Amino acid sequence: MFTFTDSAVERIKNVARGLSWPSVATRLSITPYGSTGLPEVVIDLRPRPMHGDREIEVCGVRVFLEPAAEPYLQGVTVDYLPLGGVGSFAVQTADGTRPLKADGALGMG
Repeated sequence: MFTFTDSAVERIKNVARGLSWPSVATRLSITPYGSTGLPEVVIDLRPRPMHGDREIEVCGVRVFLEPAAEPYLQGVTVDYLPLGGVGSFAVQTADGTRPLKADGALGMG
């Protein structure tokens, strides 16, 4: 499966704390043709899963995982890079390459 870095976990939990939802999870899905024309990982916070999502826990984070995203996330690490107060998520393979683009900020669904 995949993992989150400590930085990604911290970002997700900090944003989730600011929401008034009684329950929240991080949803990972895939956009087949993102802005670069390549698959893009979409990282959102959601109060409930979308139809067909699988609920799992990764690094202490509750995750709703879109089935179509699973093959793209095998063996990757989702990181958060805090850059100048804005920051962005990055998806990296074990060898350090970035096979997929992640959305620029943590979206709210």
